[in-house]
Amino acid sequence: MSGFSPEWLALREPVDHRSRSSDIAQALAARFQKRQKITVVDLGCGTGSNLRATMSLLPSEQQWTLVDFDEQLLAVAKRTLMDWADRAEADADGLLLDKDGKRIAVQFQRADLNRDLDSALGLKPDLVTAAALFDLCSPAFIKAFRQGACRSAGGVLYCAHVQRHSAVDTAAAE
Repeated sequence: MSGFSPEWLALREPVDHRSRSSDIAQALAARFQKRQKITVVDLGCGTGSNLRATMSLLPSEQQWTLVDFDEQLLAVAKRTLMDWADRAEADADGLLLDKDGKRIAVQFQRADLNRDLDSALGLKPDLVTAAALFDLCSPAFIKAFRQGACRSAGGVLYCAHVQRHSAVDTAAAE
């Protein structure tokens, strides 16, 4: 899936963030509260909005892999995250960010999730996240994701999706 402009995503980001369930956000934070580190894969990351909305709920050391099919969105995500962070440095592998007392390492991966979902999930992340991705997917993709990739990831799934102008968050434990 491609064709979303960074400008359009920037316009919807504040509404998407406000529309998330605080109960589910608290449950996610509680799930990882005793951990120092976490690995996260964000599928269909766009410009990195999900990282910006979710990082405060997670442990102080975070390793994010932002996955999208659109190279332009990945480039905008990198620039946007660098501007958003309190401190940012780029390295060959991605970014190292400091934000609100959190240390966030970010890698960027271009992938066609229809073909490369298992590869995009990497080596069992602690958390798989997506925002609005599943609103754009076929029932066959969602079934394959649920039956295979989600279980093999071995972690928690946190999704925010907008349907008919109302936001719904979903969390599933191991």
